[in-house]
Amino acid sequence: MAGPALEYTGFLPELADKLIAFLIAAGWSRERAEALARALVDSMRRNWGGTQVYIPSQRPIDRLLRDAEIARRWNGRNTLELCREFGISDERVRQIYDEARRKAKSVSAGAQAARK
Repeated sequence: MAGPALEYTGFLPELADKLIAFLIAAGWSRERAEALARALVDSMRRNWGGTQVYIPSQRPIDRLLRDAEIARRWNGRNTLELCREFGISDERVRQIYDEARRKAKSVSAGAQAARK
């Protein structure tokens, strides 16, 4: 792409470069990759320009699996270990555990009510 830094601002030049690299790695010619990247970035700019777009760092299923693993492993003494391993705060580790405990109680209460 001829001078994407001059054509785009913010994260768009990096996005264009990553799209081009991805397409070339997938077997596209540089010319076709640059044309598609330009079209995609221009479409994004036209459709969402001026708005803030949140891009989550994880897919929802990955977050659910992470949270289940933390809730399973947390013992009250390994908070800092889990913080370091999963890159989250100690407050978030406790929140995850508390949420899992509340859900488990809710499921247990529902099962007991169904048996009556």
